[in-house]
Order: sequence, then C-alpha cells, then structure tokens
Amino acid sequence: MPSHNLDPNDPKNVARLLIALVMEHGGEVRIKAMTYDSYERGRFLIVDIDKASNEIVLRSTSDFGRAIIVPPENASWLRPQEERDQPTIQAQRNVQRRTVRSDEELAALEEARNAEAQLAREANEGSISTRFRTEANPRAAMPREPE
Repeated sequence: MPSHNLDPNDPKNVARLLIALVMEHGGEVRIKAMTYDSYERGRFLIVDIDKASNEIVLRSTSDFGRAIIVPPENASWLRPQEERDQPTIQAQRNVQRRTVRSDEELAALEEARNAEAQLAREANEGSISTRFRTEANPRAAMPREPE
C-alpha cells in the first residue's frame, strides 16, 4: 500500500507504521513507560507526507491543538449544494409519487391483461370474427338495451 494512503485508524496500518519507525531507528525505539502511561488529554496525531524527501512525517499537537480543514480555492467553483442534492431530492419525490396497489386492484389489472392476451391470441388464430367488437372488458362489448 502506498504511504500516501496511510489510514491511521486502521490497526494494520498503525502496526506497519510502528515497524517502519523501529526499522528507521536501527531496530529499536525506546519510549519511557511514564510517557505512555501519563497520556491524559486528547491530542491530534498528524500523519503527513513530505514530498520533497519522500518521507512519512508524524507530529503530535500540544494539549490545546485544534484541527481546521481549509478547503482549496477552487472549492468555490463547485456547484451549489442545492444543485448537488437535486438528484437525491428528485429520487425521493419519485418514490413518494408511487402508489402501492391493493391485492384487489392488482387482481383486476391481471384479469384485464389476461383478457387482452386471450383476445390477441384468438385474433392471431383467426377464431374471432372481425364483425364483432373486441374489448378486454366483456361488459363494455355488450349491446345496450333500448330505452
């Protein structure tokens, strides 16, 4: 794994970093136990890369250290947040518009589709006379009674 992708939150990367640190110092690094045990306040461990010397640089902040992320100048050229969120908002609206049909509605739709399919099969086979009106709904095809 390249050193510029070092993730200090991954235990394997931390172990590899410690091995590299020990190897850089002749196979042994001594740290006073009191220094390890007296660590009471939160600090930042900063892992950086020195491109000029191609070295990993570890730094510790003081007890009062703060981290501030400074966006690059071209960050202002990005699309506004509203435009970036537009596909998500549109997807949510589409989900809200969808309806969940009841079992009865689905059964009625299935019956209508089956009737249409049956009429299409009969028309392809030529068993339906073209003189008759063919519709998926048989009640609509029935003649009306005179008034």
